[in-house]
Amino acid sequence: MTCHFYRDNSNTNQKYLNLNSQNLFVMVAYGALNGESLTKHSVVKETKNIVQFPVTSNETFKSLSFDEFSLEWVERTKEIDFILKTKVSETNNFWSSFAFSFDRNMGDDNGIVCKVFDSQFAVEHFYSSGKFRPNLLSELDPSLGLSKIKVNIANGILTCSFSREKIIKDVPNYFDSKFDYFILFAKGPINSNGAMMSHKENKYSSENLINLQSMNNQENLITFSIPDLATAPTTTTKPIIGMYERDDFSLKWKNFAEKIHFTFVTKNVDKNSNFYSAFAFSKDDLMGDDDVIACKIASNPTYKVERHYNQGRSKSPYLIDSNRNIGISETNISLSDNTFTCSFMIDKSNSNVANYADLNNKWYVLFAFGNLGSDMSLTEHSIKKSGTIEIDFTDQNQQTTTTSMTLEPIGDVTSTGNFSSNGYSLSWKNTENYTICSGGFGAILSKNNRFKRQTNAPDSYVAFGLSNDKKMGDDCIVVCKMFNNIGTVEHHYSTGKTTPGYLKPDEPTIGIRDATVINENGNLFCNYTRKKTIEGTERYCDLKKNNYYLQIVKGSVSNNDIQNHGQSVVISDEKIDFKINGTFSGSKRDSTKAKAHACIMIFAWLFCVSTGIILARYYKYILPSVKIQKMMFWFHAHRVLMIFAPICSIAAFLVILADLEWKWVEKINKVAFAHSIFGIVLIGLSLIQVLMGFLRPDKDAKIRPLFNVVHRFTGVSCLVLAVVACYLGVFIERMNLGNDGWGILVGWTLWVIILPLLIEIAQISCFKSKSILI
Repeated sequence: MTCHFYRDNSNTNQKYLNLNSQNLFVMVAYGALNGESLTKHSVVKETKNIVQFPVTSNETFKSLSFDEFSLEWVERTKEIDFILKTKVSETNNFWSSFAFSFDRNMGDDNGIVCKVFDSQFAVEHFYSSGKFRPNLLSELDPSLGLSKIKVNIANGILTCSFSREKIIKDVPNYFDSKFDYFILFAKGPINSNGAMMSHKENKYSSENLINLQSMNNQENLITFSIPDLATAPTTTTKPIIGMYERDDFSLKWKNFAEKIHFTFVTKNVDKNSNFYSAFAFSKDDLMGDDDVIACKIASNPTYKVERHYNQGRSKSPYLIDSNRNIGISETNISLSDNTFTCSFMIDKSNSNVANYADLNNKWYVLFAFGNLGSDMSLTEHSIKKSGTIEIDFTDQNQQTTTTSMTLEPIGDVTSTGNFSSNGYSLSWKNTENYTICSGGFGAILSKNNRFKRQTNAPDSYVAFGLSNDKKMGDDCIVVCKMFNNIGTVEHHYSTGKTTPGYLKPDEPTIGIRDATVINENGNLFCNYTRKKTIEGTERYCDLKKNNYYLQIVKGSVSNNDIQNHGQSVVISDEKIDFKINGTFSGSKRDSTKAKAHACIMIFAWLFCVSTGIILARYYKYILPSVKIQKMMFWFHAHRVLMIFAPICSIAAFLVILADLEWKWVEKINKVAFAHSIFGIVLIGLSLIQVLMGFLRPDKDAKIRPLFNVVHRFTGVSCLVLAVVACYLGVFIERMNLGNDGWGILVGWTLWVIILPLLIEIAQISCFKSKSILI
């Protein structure tokens, strides 16, 4: 049994012994409890000598060393002096660090980083939530809690010495040195922006928990042998550690005898207050009948962790209104660099409370994020992630879930390459196990903003596909997505006929790590590291063995789902070997046939048909005596133009079918699909209209009036359908018509309205005769 505590020496009570300047005996007792009361001790011991307070260090340093790292420390009264030494091959732009951790894995760690950037030295205090770049404990004071800092490099050794305060209360994630921790070591490069880059394989961990206290002057060290009591003390087991991730949500836990410690992290949070992030224990992968743990920040600011019961779609009440945090203790909440961290202990079970999730059983875990009501109640979530598997929080063998893949070292860069075309770009670095990628659409971001996320960014995505050919289908796709100012990088797979889905539905980010998404002034850019191959994962594109065409597209995002990208696709000119040095280029998908289709249709309907209608409507009166082979000129011209229109339409239809490889446009491309439906109906009606023209009855026939009505109605309907189809065509991204397309359509629309209007006015003004007008 180990008990750590701090004792206040400033109490004014006369019975309170002040340890700052007194010589005292120390007595130790051990005994059983009766409820919470002390019974008579079964053993008592006292020091044989007087102890002089305060106890001071004997200047004996403790030490811990690995191949490239050594750490020495000695405890003082209120702080601990550290000396970190690291073997280095560089003299500039690198970092070295050690961290205090509850386990041997990186994540939920308090670290101190020694940095050398632009020949300047710095020692800063960080907190690491997991796989992503650690955050400063304080942006305003990067060296919070650190003093007496000295850094130098000599003979290939970086020496970094400083004093660290044992504890700073009210600073989230500042670890108290009275506890034992695993010590983690790492080092890595610093990029041109001053940001710490991945440590790669340069990381180590102590084998056991380390006691940082070194007040070990033997004169003041008291040891006693403790006899067994009649009732043996409760034994504890080694904590079981697990983790589950879904996109921006991650949940870590440590299992103890009666409780479980949870650390709940939500990344890419764009709010400072009035929001909640929650996870729930559910019997299935759907929301409803769930025990909800909600971490909340109000505007005061007020920080709370409270327990709700989710009945389904109605408002979620508290599990117990009179005890809103029932079963929850030791809470710690922080919000830093858009990362919301919430840690606490939960009692495993409570049989007296209805709907209290018994954590000795298996549960699905659901995640949600949303705004708080004025009374700190939960409103409808704006983001939700359903569970994918049942989790046993007590299973020794189930230590991780979605992120169960062991991260192999990234390794040294062996080659580099880049691709650029039509505003799209992708650069990569090849290592043994990974491909490190940076790419996007638009100009490369400025150095100062490279790692900053723009607020109010448009909901959009840019995607990088690996394909065996230049066609869409059977492709691995890395999708960099920005939705509600939250960036994600996901691994998709495209069959070619439907919207791409996740490569592995229960693990959307499979093979992806160290991801960042940035949107600056409409330019979407992302960085990610992709594992080259994953054995046993079907359809995962293997960059160790195969070469691929690179396809890059961009599009919009709606309800967190990517929308069809249209035809703005850039494809590499050749298959790319990502393992060799090289510069590659490509081109946009050929749109010659599509534009030929548009030109033919515009000629047929915006020129031929509209001209034919105007000739039939007005020129029988404007040129009443002009004839060709005893037939009116206007009728000849009208008939030729109207016959020419469906002939051109059929030709244009065959051209666009050939461009689509004789397949109908997919429904997922909503605008293009609607355009195709209007177009095919238009072609059908135009053929019927021509057929009716050939079957026109004589002027004196009884059905001639009916024919005139039907013929005019069909003709006007064709024109309306053509106008709608043309306007839809301008919206098709592949055409990239822009202002030119809108100029043609708007100009034609004005012409087809103004010209008939002017003719009507001219007829009224010049002839003043009703007989001339229809």
